[in-house]
Amino acid sequence: MNCLLSITVSQIMQDTSVLTFEKLILAVTPENSITSPEAYGPPAFLDKISRQQPTYLMLNEQSEDIILSQLNSYASTSFLGVLPTFIKNAADIEQLHAILAVFEAKNGLREEALKILPEFGKHPAAFNNLTALAGKSPRLTAITWNEDTLKAALDGKRTRDNSEALLPPYQFAQTQCLLAAKAARLKAIDSAGPATSPEIRNTINLGFDAKAASTLEQAKLVLQTYNA
Repeated sequence: MNCLLSITVSQIMQDTSVLTFEKLILAVTPENSITSPEAYGPPAFLDKISRQQPTYLMLNEQSEDIILSQLNSYASTSFLGVLPTFIKNAADIEQLHAILAVFEAKNGLREEALKILPEFGKHPAAFNNLTALAGKSPRLTAITWNEDTLKAALDGKRTRDNSEALLPPYQFAQTQCLLAAKAARLKAIDSAGPATSPEIRNTINLGFDAKAASTLEQAKLVLQTYNA
């Protein structure tokens, strides 16, 4: 895989071409209230999506009750795992591992069938301890970070200088994500950042296995650049 695309089920319904892309992973974001029984959209269509592309469901709340409620309607679908945005430390990974075990047992799923792909940025201090994630859960598949989320958490005004190079705090976050993923033998996924060919080539040169994208056009460019 070379691209992680954040997208809603409704967006995919409007343009199903995304289901034909190779080396793509989908991070499906909630489009209804977290208390809705179908927070991610129609389960039947999500099942169709997840049978054609590796699909993670984004989790923004840490509460066990909320997580189980969000996932409940999708127990019979083929989603690969979850993408939590709330992880602060290794203990949060272990807690989420246990919550997913409860969900699997309740719904007759294979033990450790569901994977975890954490996105960092909401809690800046987490970047100081990313290497501690190694070995905390066999569910871990990759690590990514979100440049814009980190900017908001830091109350920053910009993330890049006039030449589009990352400013020091964001460069540190990018480096920690890359090093932690490689140390734990996980896939390293760079933040979306500017959707330009030079930016994507820089991500490739640094050693990231993939780059995030927030639009279909960005995903196309990322995949084209990685596979040129």
